[in-house]
Amino acid sequence: MARRRRFGGMFGRRGAAKPKPIKTNVDTKGLKRLYTWLPFDEPFVLRLITDWWAASAFHLQRSYPLDAAGKKSLDRASKAAILGGGASTRPEKVHAFQTSVRLYEKLWASSIGAPLLESAEPAKGVVGLSDAARMVESGTNYEFGITKADSEELTGATIRIPVKWLESAAGQPPATAALHFATVLAQVQATRGDEMDFAEFIKLLESKQSQIVAWIKSSGSTLRTGRGVPVTPVTPTGQTPTGTSSAAGRKRAPVSTGGLPFPLTASITLKGKNPFKGSRGAMFDRIVDGMTVQTFLALSGSPGKRLLVRAKAKGVIDIQ
Repeated sequence: MARRRRFGGMFGRRGAAKPKPIKTNVDTKGLKRLYTWLPFDEPFVLRLITDWWAASAFHLQRSYPLDAAGKKSLDRASKAAILGGGASTRPEKVHAFQTSVRLYEKLWASSIGAPLLESAEPAKGVVGLSDAARMVESGTNYEFGITKADSEELTGATIRIPVKWLESAAGQPPATAALHFATVLAQVQATRGDEMDFAEFIKLLESKQSQIVAWIKSSGSTLRTGRGVPVTPVTPTGQTPTGTSSAAGRKRAPVSTGGLPFPLTASITLKGKNPFKGSRGAMFDRIVDGMTVQTFLALSGSPGKRLLVRAKAKGVIDIQ
């Protein structure tokens, strides 16, 4: 009897094609950036990292399926994150979120080239921002943290700065960041209920600016420059402090109103939402309702002149 011939077609054993791996669509670049923010606000950033892993778990399981032990680890990671979210103290939050992140890392970090908590290195600019924030908050009952929101938030005794602003400010001189922190802190301290005492705001801001100038003088040029960008803090009298210079060592004069149709003492009133994006959007976010042109230019430098003119033309601010 003749043997039946088998064909190795699409449905035959010999011709069966191996299933192609499903492409993983996860933003590891964003995850790596989060790890660099750990020195600034460890509990909050650990939570952001945990959120990233939890949101990516579905896609990762499709590309890198888990065995029974892996699924148990994934369940433990989820439960640890829940414990961290419900913890009432900082050490409890840090421990719970670290446990969750390490479990996620053990499951998939090597497969996707993700960083590890033990080897994560903070970005140089972020360390400078941490130093600037701690200097500004010293002697007060407030501390700085991070928020996902588009504007600053006051949660208890913590002033939370938007992540978007911190990302743009990381490449700026710590002194520039300190001036912005000082403005936010002064605004919060001068606010009673829904109203801000403008006279108290100016008084607090000038006090902090003087503190920043002294900090710059005692700490050297590294606080004044970042990526070759000079910064000129303004003292309460509006004069440039001696010793403040550009990266090349040239002395800079105080920011003038050259090209502006309003004086340094004019007040800025917010009338609309931020219409700008990128670095201009981050610069516009530094405007505090009622601040003077002089204070804003101390935070933004010469580029702030063009932004004020454009913002006024767009009708989102008024200057009088």
